[in-house]
Amino acid sequence: MLRDLGSLSVDDVYCVSADTQTEGKGRGNRRWISSRGCAMQSILIFVEESQAERCWGLSEVMAVSVAEVIDGFMGRGSCRNTQLKWPNDIIINGMKVGGILRAEAITDAGSKEGKIPVVVGVGVNVDVEQEILEQLKRVRWPATSLRSCEGCDWRADLTVPNLREAILEQFVINARLWREELESCYISPVVLHKLTGRQVMVGEKIRVRDGDGRIMSGLHSGVDEHGYLIVTLADGKREVLARGEFLYGDDQPTGDT
Repeated sequence: MLRDLGSLSVDDVYCVSADTQTEGKGRGNRRWISSRGCAMQSILIFVEESQAERCWGLSEVMAVSVAEVIDGFMGRGSCRNTQLKWPNDIIINGMKVGGILRAEAITDAGSKEGKIPVVVGVGVNVDVEQEILEQLKRVRWPATSLRSCEGCDWRADLTVPNLREAILEQFVINARLWREELESCYISPVVLHKLTGRQVMVGEKIRVRDGDGRIMSGLHSGVDEHGYLIVTLADGKREVLARGEFLYGDDQPTGDT
């Protein structure tokens, strides 16, 4: 994304959207293909080099932004409680409707100003054909679309373009809060509160594989101020995971977007 552009303004936010996706890249170099009916976009912002380590928090900023926007498109008859599954899934009624991925942009734009470019990508199924969704085999959290969610009443203006625009606007608002925090805080207290309140499986027994390949079991104890997963082991010790994935069945990861 934007790898061939060398004259970007560090004061601007850039967004690239697509109607379909044939060469999408997920976590762990997984390849993703998305059909029409999915709101896909990648947003690029510039961050001070001194805040490079805090960029982890931008994934959570996006997650909260997406959840807030989806809730805003729900009608009065719906239970407005879009949930989040660490590290990058959007969940409604126990089913996955979207996902998020953060990555550094492949460009040297911003280096003269002491800034680095960061891209946060998001995809939300709005009205994807059921036949396509059924091809996405998942042990838990099966894929669905917003329009297919049972018990959800949606506003008439829920469309892919409108959802993309609303997500971009909300992300810019929440990213501004993130920028204003101290460097020691990866996520602003306001965003962290929203993030914690939407996490699925908190208090439940889980099985995870961390970024080094270690597998552990324990209780899901929420996320910390960096957006890292907290796992309480049987002996009471707490493990904090910056990277990882949940395991179900025969040690199969849940996948991501």
